[in-house]
Amino acid sequence: MTAHKILYILPQPFLLSRGSSFRALATVNALAELGYRVDLLCYPLGVDPKKKKYEIHRSLRPPLLTSVKIGPSPQKVIFDIPLACAAHRMVRRNGYAVIHGVEEAGFIAAWLGKKYNVPYIYDMHSWMSQQIEDGNYLPFAPLLALFRKMESRAMQRARAIITVGPEMTEILRTKLAPGVYAATLPDCPLVFDDLDTGDLRQRITQEFFAVPRKVILYTGNFHPYQGIDLLLEGVRELKALVAGRFPFALLLVGGGEGEAGSVAAYRQKVADLGIAEEVVFCGAHPAEAMPIFMDGADLLVSSRSTGNNVPLKIYTYLASGRLLVATDIPSHTQVLNPGNCLLANPDPASLARTLYRGLAEIGDEERQVLTTAARRIGGDEQHRIFSGVLRDCYAHCTG
Repeated sequence: MTAHKILYILPQPFLLSRGSSFRALATVNALAELGYRVDLLCYPLGVDPKKKKYEIHRSLRPPLLTSVKIGPSPQKVIFDIPLACAAHRMVRRNGYAVIHGVEEAGFIAAWLGKKYNVPYIYDMHSWMSQQIEDGNYLPFAPLLALFRKMESRAMQRARAIITVGPEMTEILRTKLAPGVYAATLPDCPLVFDDLDTGDLRQRITQEFFAVPRKVILYTGNFHPYQGIDLLLEGVRELKALVAGRFPFALLLVGGGEGEAGSVAAYRQKVADLGIAEEVVFCGAHPAEAMPIFMDGADLLVSSRSTGNNVPLKIYTYLASGRLLVATDIPSHTQVLNPGNCLLANPDPASLARTLYRGLAEIGDEERQVLTTAARRIGGDEQHRIFSGVLRDCYAHCTG
């Protein structure tokens, strides 16, 4: 067995413009920089980064399926079956020092770790059973109970568990998996050095930033927990506050594979709210487009309404140099505070007032203070923290 060979199992497309996909990119890049030989196994969807120091392996595509939406779904279960088969084949043939399973691939890692006596890491991008219960994805109680049992077993047998926020880590240490090594791996800003932008900046600027107006930017998926409904209702309130004093627009960047239904529903909501002129659906864009959109924005917004985990894009927002408006909920305030962003209560009126303040009232000096503090959190130091947590976690698993 090669001492430092790692199997990283990602039950998602890779690489797409999604927070979890970006986090996976940061993780395998950091592991490669730490000297590990990484095999990344993922769905047969997405595009390979232009430069990489790891091997990408893709599972077989299930018949008739060309995309998978974010969050639990029957399609995701179908994609996970050939993923598990590919993982089994790779572990049997290659031998790994550690198996690293993300989300439900933690179950695959637990199965293979036990069968082949290989330590595994359960990487919790979210608390899946809570997400399933909150979204009513498994309304049949015995199925949810079975899922919780599988999740608990994967946690308790892991050599290490990785989370995205200290609140989840504390829950693991005190309730769900006491005695198991648990570490918070906070997100870090995206690095786009290995992605080719070509003429992308010119095309995006011409299409979305040619009209003089103040721009609020949202990037991400359109899943309910992101608070898009709250954001759109806030924009309706903001329109009344602005009262024609200056033009503004909310750019929604996202709505990729598997989200056509959500995009259509939100387009209808925009029309019903009377804000069609203020909201622009930009569609899905590649990862390398994100800094271009952020450079053109006056405000960035994260309107998440529920959850315990820090949104994976927050550190990239903080490092961007643009002022951030976010809802005042635990998933944000583990990182954000009034000294590095503008916080709003998670209701439309409060969000609108805070957006208005960011667009029209805050002075240059205060803006500079906030964005400078934000960059200190989202800069090079965060990359060092990210790499250090992975280094210590893997040392625990291989020592």
